[in-house]
Amino acid sequence: MEFSILLIVVVSLVAVGLHFLLRDRFQTYTAVNCGHTTQKSGVVYIFGRKCFGKIPKNEDGTVDYCLDCLANMSIRCAWCGKPILIGDPVTLYTPKDPDYKPDWGNYAVYSQDPLRMVGCLHCSPDAALDRAGFWVPPGEVKRVLSPIEECLASNDGASITGNVFDSGEAIPFEE
Repeated sequence: MEFSILLIVVVSLVAVGLHFLLRDRFQTYTAVNCGHTTQKSGVVYIFGRKCFGKIPKNEDGTVDYCLDCLANMSIRCAWCGKPILIGDPVTLYTPKDPDYKPDWGNYAVYSQDPLRMVGCLHCSPDAALDRAGFWVPPGEVKRVLSPIEECLASNDGASITGNVFDSGEAIPFEE
């Protein structure tokens, strides 16, 4: 008798745990900005590559864009051609050649004068120091101070930079 009660309790706890673990996986949302129905996470195709996407929920439980619209906001790095997804940190480099144009499409130009093109942090080992913003909806750069600019802006010439991939830790840049 005691064993069967214990077994029922354990099975019930496992079922409740699985419910909370999987509930968002199958729930659908209507995106506020694009109006499409979407799941919180799933497979999307970005430049022909299969990727797993996950949508952040707003504080009120809504989502702004569907998975496909977020995937369509992706661009390619102006230097290496790798995908830059919504939320990714970016660099803003100026090419030596003012007439430079990548061989691939879907790259972004941040400014024309001076010419600054949007790049990823995968091109060089030092690129994290040059992180100058994040790629955000609807497909633009949210400018933040780079770690080097943080050092230059500090009174003592030093700065402790946290996770350069976390937009929440970045210091906003006002132009």
